[in-house]
Amino acid sequence: MIIVNNGREKSMAKFCPECAHPIIDSSKSFCPKCGAKTGDANADKQKESQHEQVKTGGKPLTVEFILGLFGGIIGFLAGVAAIVFGSLGSAFAVKGASDIIGLGMGAIVFSIIGIIGAAIVKSKTKTAGYLMIISAIGGLICISGFYILSFILLIIAGIMAVRHKEY
Repeated sequence: MIIVNNGREKSMAKFCPECAHPIIDSSKSFCPKCGAKTGDANADKQKESQHEQVKTGGKPLTVEFILGLFGGIIGFLAGVAAIVFGSLGSAFAVKGASDIIGLGMGAIVFSIIGIIGAAIVKSKTKTAGYLMIISAIGGLICISGFYILSFILLIIAGIMAVRHKEY
């Protein structure tokens, strides 16, 4: 807090929220009398951010999250497309069309697994990486050509997450 007195600025001391002792040095985050926190919110946020970076190896894992999420969403749409094509084939009595519908549903399940992997990549990095790799391979086996773009995105995200080093 600043008080203007006779054209001059004077800084006013903060007070401890517990004992009301004046805290002259504003860089201190604890009261010199009772030891209570002085409530410097910026310092607390900086410490949390540094702790999060240490926890994730200094890298926020955003690339893995975005690649995994896009791969899962595109795979979901590819599974829906496979179901649509299978349904059209079934309507015209094409042999094996019902198999395509089942494989499309399998691809949707694998895509959901990939999205779950992307969602947990910041908290359980290795597990998320393995989920995304399994999703990529399973979806590719189910609907092959429809799942190529999803396979590429999910396999890259999965490998990056598995190889991520925790410090």
